[in-house]
Amino acid sequence: MRSRAVLNYLLAYLAFILLFFPVWAVNISHPGENQNFLMKFRTFVSTLLAVVFVLLTLGIGGFWKLTAQTPLSLLKGGGQAAPSAAIFVPKQAPVMVSLLVNPDRLAFLRRVLVWPGARRRARAEIDQIERVLLAKTGLTYSEDIQPWLGEEVTFAVTAPDIDRDLSNGEQPGYLLVLTSKDGVRAKDFIQLFWQKRAMAGADLVFEQYSGVKLIYGGRQQPSVGARNDRSDNLGGDAFSVDRLASAVVGDRFILFANEPAVLRQAVNAVQVADLNLDSSRSYQRALETLSVNPLGVVFINFPQLTAWLGDAAGGANAAALSPDESAGFEHALFGLTVNRRGLLADTALVTAAGEAQQPIRPVFSAPVEALQHMPKEAALAAAGSDLSQTWQSLLQGARSYPAMAAWLRQIENGIQAKWGLSPSESIFPVLTGEYALGMVPYPDPASPDWIFVVQRDGNVDAAIESLDALAQDQGLSVTPLTLSGREVSAWTTIATAQSATDKMRLQTKVEGLYTQIGDYELFATSVAAMDLALKIQDNSLLDSARFQQAIAPLSPNNDGVLYLDWPIVKALVEEKAPLVKFLELGGQPFFNHLDSLAISSYGGDVSRREGGIFLRLADR
Repeated sequence: MRSRAVLNYLLAYLAFILLFFPVWAVNISHPGENQNFLMKFRTFVSTLLAVVFVLLTLGIGGFWKLTAQTPLSLLKGGGQAAPSAAIFVPKQAPVMVSLLVNPDRLAFLRRVLVWPGARRRARAEIDQIERVLLAKTGLTYSEDIQPWLGEEVTFAVTAPDIDRDLSNGEQPGYLLVLTSKDGVRAKDFIQLFWQKRAMAGADLVFEQYSGVKLIYGGRQQPSVGARNDRSDNLGGDAFSVDRLASAVVGDRFILFANEPAVLRQAVNAVQVADLNLDSSRSYQRALETLSVNPLGVVFINFPQLTAWLGDAAGGANAAALSPDESAGFEHALFGLTVNRRGLLADTALVTAAGEAQQPIRPVFSAPVEALQHMPKEAALAAAGSDLSQTWQSLLQGARSYPAMAAWLRQIENGIQAKWGLSPSESIFPVLTGEYALGMVPYPDPASPDWIFVVQRDGNVDAAIESLDALAQDQGLSVTPLTLSGREVSAWTTIATAQSATDKMRLQTKVEGLYTQIGDYELFATSVAAMDLALKIQDNSLLDSARFQQAIAPLSPNNDGVLYLDWPIVKALVEEKAPLVKFLELGGQPFFNHLDSLAISSYGGDVSRREGGIFLRLADR
């Protein structure tokens, strides 16, 4: 196919040369030549032009088709700007996830991008996903779905509890919308599927609802007490054939749901436009932030998501939040694209009605220079400027996720309990320059150390004097040390320790250290961490190829970056954010290949924040 397109192009190019060369020759060498020859030549030219036009059209058409169908074209984005199935999804749906490209093309791209030795494993992982998704349905993807499946697959949790009756347990509503490239084959599939169910003894119900035929099993409601296990609902039983309901809308949309009530709700959403997500102004404003047509879209309604996940999202600390801390960003949208190294998500966080964010403009056009003093061993790093503003924005944004908000409060309360000061009131306001905070799992990953780098200005010296005075009030001494040839100040205390001979001895314990390097002040929680920072030279995190690859797809114009070396920090993140475990359950084997995570904020206006998330994948 490729050689034929190239050949057609070359033939067309050669024909143009042969076409115009005789005309130039006649006009230059024999300007008064026989007119009869010119008339015959014009006839020949007209015929040749027609042939050339056909060849050129075929060549360009063949070349365009070849490049458009290659899976590598997906690196430039998808084929549509937004999910068309959003017209079936209610406005108050907690979550909607849409794949805006045929799964076969995406799977093919995965196999093309991995190194040849890993392609068999990539194929096996794709087969595993198909088996998990179709478990207990009796269907196979290649025979039953692939022949008619179109360019969009949308899944939505339509409601935390379908009947809103807690006495019989929670039953979320699940909706799956598939587009069809062959309406006849899609309808044949639905008919054959239910025929098999009827032959297996299922009692089928056929219902006409607002002009749409619904088909479902006669026994739909599980027994009381069997509906409140959220983990079961998130697994393979979410679309159990015993509860499955289906509908066909036109020749394009095939709908499945775990209850017929969900399908009725979807039909209502289509017929009353104001009920569906596509009519939401907040949703449309979030879509406007996408720079290219995405391969996928994830849309989240934070209040409804929290209500659905309950303890999984809020954790034990959710109840500790005051009512005014339960609202923040109302919606989030992630537009997903792929590159050769991983998955990029353009993000938009939309504020709740009646709330406003402080407008923020990006302050950096290159990576934060404070990272040059962060060791490359840092498994977690956050960098930006004006720490006070960053902290307040983080607290305000985290209000949409109670567990994260409670964790941030715990950090501040823990510092205040130990040192007798509020960092957000006493420390952060004077740190207006660049900063970088890093976690170093060295030498013991189970007990990591922290390094904090802050840009010096007129306020830093005064802040350090206050910290020294506070340390002395807590019974610590400010002790000068020499470390790696540099003068370092340490906050120390004297503790007793028992030796191997059962004799008591005194031991100096270091609670923290600080020193000045150029325009920056460095703080560390241990001697080992400070020593590592002082020996960086050209081995900083900023110089690390691993870090540079992690942030490369993000916009250089940003407010800072958060970087996580996922294999190392995974356990810590799961402990502090239980929702991550929930995502991992549904994201295998993707999370097995997650190598690093980088998040950046691009600023925003009073109604939304924009940013990017890059998930770098590795073949392991």
